[in-house]
Order: sequence, then structure tokens, then C-alpha cells
Amino acid sequence: MANLLIERTFKVGDAEVVVSEIPAAQTGDTVSVEADVMALVIKQVATTLASQGMVSGESFRYLRRALGIRAAEVAEILGVRPATVSDWETGKTRLDRAAWGLLADAVLRGPASLDPLRRRPQPGQTVRVPLTGGGSVAG
Repeated sequence: MANLLIERTFKVGDAEVVVSEIPAAQTGDTVSVEADVMALVIKQVATTLASQGMVSGESFRYLRRALGIRAAEVAEILGVRPATVSDWETGKTRLDRAAWGLLADAVLRGPASLDPLRRRPQPGQTVRVPLTGGGSVAG
């Protein structure tokens, strides 16, 4: 078994992302990459798509999958039908750029940036919050 560094090109929509220096092992004709290394490669591709603004339905799908989020969950977060997410990803309908930006931001800042959207109040639900800001009330 030989250890080597490989390069792989990922075509996502019209974009191509080349990741180099990927550690791999070769046994005979077979080249393998460890699962944890492949997860890092996928994250690197998603980060590149997000930071370079490579907007497309296919890149939307790639970002979503890199975040480990199901299409139905994205639809719920965005307040759209799951079929809408599918239509964006397959190019059947025009992708909402704001939705793409939301996923791109989550890739760059971390999936926790979507948490406030996951916890949004349901219609008719009352939300109570304390007044903040340190202002005083004149009497």
C-alpha cells in the first residue's frame, strides 16, 4: 500500500472546484480516501462555492447536503413547499438567490446560524421578551 496525494475536480453546475493535496492510499489499482478526509473535502468544496458566490440550483443542493440538511427541513426553514426546493435544485424553476445566500452563510459561519429560523414562532403564537437597552422611563 502506498500513500499519496491526489487532486480531484468537482463539477457543480457550471462551476468547477479543484481540490488538491488530498491524502489517499493506493492498493494495486484502487485509490481510497478515508471517510473523515472526504468529509473535509466536501466541506472545502462547499466553502469555495459559498465564498465565491457560485450560485446555481446544483450548488444550492451541494451546500444543503454539505450542511447535512434534508430538503424538507430547508423548505420548512424558508417557508416554502418541499417541491419548491426540489424545483430549485433541479433547475425546473429559478432559484431564490436569498435562499442560496442563507445556505452559503450557514456553510461559512456554521449550521448553527440557521437555529433562529428553526425556532421561529408559529402563526398566532405569542412571544414574550424583556425590554433591553438600558433606557429609563421618565415619570
